[in-house]
Amino acid sequence: MKRISLFSLMLLALCSLLLHSVHAESKANATPPDKGRQAWFLDMLKTLADTEDLTDPAKVGAILGVTFNKSVVTTGPSHMESFAKSFERDEYTSEGKTWFEAGEPGYASTGNWKPNGGNGFVAGVDPHAKGTKVNVKYFESKRFGLPDDDLILYAHVAKNDTQTTVIFYGIDKLTCITLQDIQSFFPGIHHMGGTDASSERYFYYPPVREEAGNVLSFEAPAGKCVTEATVHEFSGFGKRIKRAQRKLDQCLRDAGPAFCKKYPDARPQSDFPTFQKLKVFLHDACGGLDAFYQKEPLTGEEPKGDEDFMVVHPSCP
Repeated sequence: MKRISLFSLMLLALCSLLLHSVHAESKANATPPDKGRQAWFLDMLKTLADTEDLTDPAKVGAILGVTFNKSVVTTGPSHMESFAKSFERDEYTSEGKTWFEAGEPGYASTGNWKPNGGNGFVAGVDPHAKGTKVNVKYFESKRFGLPDDDLILYAHVAKNDTQTTVIFYGIDKLTCITLQDIQSFFPGIHHMGGTDASSERYFYYPPVREEAGNVLSFEAPAGKCVTEATVHEFSGFGKRIKRAQRKLDQCLRDAGPAFCKKYPDARPQSDFPTFQKLKVFLHDACGGLDAFYQKEPLTGEEPKGDEDFMVVHPSCP
C-alpha cells in the first residue's frame, strides 16, 4: 500500500482551500453587496446577457447565487404560442432563501404593460412587484410546428423555436438605477420608442452566437428609477439560422420572376386567390426555412446581406 507523502497532503489541502475560496467568492459576488448595488446589479445583468445557453439553470443559478428547480407549466398558450401546433413552457423556481422573490406562476411578458389597460396581445408583468424584494421570473418557451406554409412570404419563420426569459421587476426595491446609470454602463445602448402595444425601452445586444442570440432590455423609467429589466435568449437570433434565412430569401427572389412569367397578369397584392397561388408556387419552389437550416453547416460565419422579410414583389410587371 502506497503512503501519501506530506507534500501530497499539503498540496491536497491547498487545492481544497483554493476551491473553497473560489466558491465562497463566487457566492458572495452573486448576492447584493451592502454598498455599490447599482454597479453590482448592472454588472450581474450584463453577465447574464453575455452568458451562452440560458436554458441551463445551473449557469443562471450561479450568476444569481441560487439553485433552480424546473417544472413544466400546463396553462393555456400565450398569443405567440397559440400559432404553434404544440408548445412547452418550462418554469424555473429557486430553492431556499434568496435575495429576490419568485414572480407569479404562469406566462409572463414584459415590454407591453400599461397600468390603465391597452396592453397589446399579452398583458405584461405589473412593474409594481409584490413584497419587499426584486421579483424574478425565469422560464423557457418552446414552440413546435409553426405554420411555415401560411407565412411563407416571410422568410424569418422557423418551424420550431425557443425563447428563454429572465425578468427582473421591482428593481427599485433593491436600488435606484437611473437612465443615466444605464447609458453610462452600456455606452451605445439602443433606444426604441413606445408604441400602442409596447413601452419605450433600451436594448443591449451582446455578440450573436452560432445557434442563438441574447438581448437585455430595460423599460424606460416612468420616474427616476428603473423598475424592470429582461434578458432574452432567442434561437431565431443565431448566426446559423440567419444564414439559412438569407439563402431562403434568395430562393424566393429567384422564384418570383418565374411566377410572373407563368402568370404575367398576376396581382397577388390585391387578389386573394392569386396570393394563395403564389404561396403554393413559392413553397413548391423553395420549401420552408427548416430545410435550409438543416443543410447550413456550423461555420460561425456572419450572415451576409440585409434581411428582407418581404422578398417577393407583390405584383408582376
